Amino acid sequence: MLPKTELRYSWLYNSIYDKNFKEKDILRLKNKCSTFEKLYDRHIKEILRLIEKYFYKWEQENIVIYIIGKGPVFWDPLTIRHEDAKIMLIRLIHELMHNNISHKKFKNAYLMHLYMDKKMKKILDELSFDLHGHFYICERMTEKFRKREK
Repeated sequence: MLPKTELRYSWLYNSIYDKNFKEKDILRLKNKCSTFEKLYDRHIKEILRLIEKYFYKWEQENIVIYIIGKGPVFWDPLTIRHEDAKIMLIRLIHELMHNNISHKKFKNAYLMHLYMDKKMKKILDELSFDLHGHFYICERMTEKFRKREK
């Protein structure tokens, strides 16, 4: 069964990464993310199905996705930074993939990202909309990990 997902905008969580973030800034951030939210609403079930197809059955029943204005992107807690809507979506797919394979062991982060990139290409090939032009985001992350492993 696919997990339920929820986008969450948290003033407290945002203020960790941006000391000037105020409660009233939540609405502004939410408005900036409206295009992403539309893509998310339209495609999240398709994305979850494809991740399950190429990785593992989902173990989680619910996944909260935090949206922040500034700061890092990571999978636990799943956190996506505001930027171009399609870049946000490809980052979301990547972090959901991490979430799905969190129990699988890899020798190092570089090998894990290589594995994920191969599967990401398959997922992008099957998505009902084109994100191939944004795959460079994943390649850039993988290259960072390659350099760290040297």
